[in-house]
Amino acid sequence: MPKKKDVTDTGWVACYMCRHAISYPTGECYAFRGNIPADIWDGTIMHITTYAGDNGLQFEQLPKTEVELMSIEREHIRARSEALGIDE
Repeated sequence: MPKKKDVTDTGWVACYMCRHAISYPTGECYAFRGNIPADIWDGTIMHITTYAGDNGLQFEQLPKTEVELMSIEREHIRARSEALGIDE
């Protein structure tokens, strides 16, 4: 499994916007069950076609409104953690 990342740690945010994501920061998803291959995680490969071990699931973008809500929620969590002195 990839090391913990934040959406700002990489230019590749497709996993964050994917319907199959379970937890973006930890790299968990229904396709790979927590073992997202590094070349997908870092954006080298776009997961839009079958990839070994993906359980038949490929990238499916969330509706725009869900992505926007997730971004707002993520920013709220980040701001609250910063205010409390908590390192994510």
